[in-house]
Amino acid sequence: MVIRQEGTSAMGAAAVLCTLLRNPGFYLALLTLLILLIFSLHGKRRVEGQWKSPVWALGCILAVYGALHLLLIPALGIEPMPATENWSLPLQQVARVAATHPLTDEEAAALLRLALTSEPVREFLRKRAEETTS
Repeated sequence: MVIRQEGTSAMGAAAVLCTLLRNPGFYLALLTLLILLIFSLHGKRRVEGQWKSPVWALGCILAVYGALHLLLIPALGIEPMPATENWSLPLQQVARVAATHPLTDEEAAALLRLALTSEPVREFLRKRAEETTS
């Protein structure tokens, strides 16, 4: 089995798109390409030069990821996402369930305890209180 030039280009393009379009895509593409590289270095495949395709794709994703995170993001001054943003989706899901299904007293107490002991939630509530009082 020989990988043609189109296969190499498609592999590189798929790896770059995976890196750009998904948060953990870089790590998934990196792991997959490393496994493919190790597999392609065994026996006859090594002689046929099939190891070149994963190497090119690895080079592409490393270049794109490096350019994005070391050059473009700092140049544009993009700040990292605050920790409170990590809670937005789970809290919306809990709020939807709570709004559509009656909660028992135990469930309501557990949710209240979770909200009051969570550092991101406490920080958010502190900021909101400061905004409303000023």
